[in-house]
Amino acid sequence: MNTAKSLAKVGLVSAVAFWEVRKALPGIPQLMDQEPVQILLFTADVSFWILLRRRLRCWCWPSSITPSSAGNSCARCGMTKQEIKEEARQTEGDPMVKGRIRSIQMEMSRRRMMAEVPKRMWW
Repeated sequence: MNTAKSLAKVGLVSAVAFWEVRKALPGIPQLMDQEPVQILLFTADVSFWILLRRRLRCWCWPSSITPSSAGNSCARCGMTKQEIKEEARQTEGDPMVKGRIRSIQMEMSRRRMMAEVPKRMWW
């Protein structure tokens, strides 16, 4: 279902971009005789209208398809703050464990560095 929604959104954005570029096609051959600044302004104008029309189309898009209605928000899934923290710890790892691993890595790095010092002094 999400694939169909994504494809519909891509199709909508592509259609808006195609429509705007198609309207701008008659002005493109005249750009060959223009200065770079005028070409940039033409491109910016077409891009502006593409973005504006895309935004207007997205505002008209049914709210049942927007990402906020996908059920990802915490209010909808009924998770408390503590449950969210626990889930983050499970996916990212416990901060205490990560800190301990980091301190061990730093200690090992320090030992390697100190082991290299006598070798470098007596070159």
